[in-house]
Amino acid sequence: MEAMALESLVASAWRLDGFLTVVRHPVRVERAYSDVDVVGVRADGTVRIAECKAYGPARVVYVDRHGRGWSSWALKEVALSNLARLWGKEKPEWLPALRDVKAVKFHLVGNVWFPNKDARRNAEKHLTATVRRQLPKCLRRKAQGFVTSSLDVLLETVASLRGNIVEEGWGKRFGDPLLDALRELVRYAHAQPQEGGRVGRAIPEDTRLRLLTALFAPQ
Repeated sequence: MEAMALESLVASAWRLDGFLTVVRHPVRVERAYSDVDVVGVRADGTVRIAECKAYGPARVVYVDRHGRGWSSWALKEVALSNLARLWGKEKPEWLPALRDVKAVKFHLVGNVWFPNKDARRNAEKHLTATVRRQLPKCLRRKAQGFVTSSLDVLLETVASLRGNIVEEGWGKRFGDPLLDALRELVRYAHAQPQEGGRVGRAIPEDTRLRLLTALFAPQ
């Protein structure tokens, strides 16, 4: 099944953190198939798993005031039983064996917004407890749940790209369509003008203003 943009963005963002990622990994269930939205593995034994749930029309954002709103009912739509199946009899060869797993990070990603840290903390506490019950016993103490907004994923990806390009001097393309599209924003926001003289210094400010206008319309 084709991945939606949010799943692809999560996979791309995790690649920046050193993970090899698989999108829509299929798992066999009784008389049918299911899938896990994103699985990422890293050589240090860390496994990341994401389920992405974006509900409603394009402008809807769910406010989770107590950590038991969107994060609770979205979790009910996730086939958490697939977590155990990942390490079942059809475990993929690229997934670390149980003995080699150092940490399992489960991310529930969607169009959610938390008004304060306590609400997010409550949501993640509930998520962690729920996820641990679904994992093989030897992994339960190694698991942690995170509830992440799609906006967080997008902005943190841009920040990581900026760090790689501006601060660490990475100049090559990433070979990932989503990352390379966002790379163009970083290019103009931190432009090193060639020719143009002093006028070229206006490129970052022009980019900032045009980006704000594109998102919020002229004021």
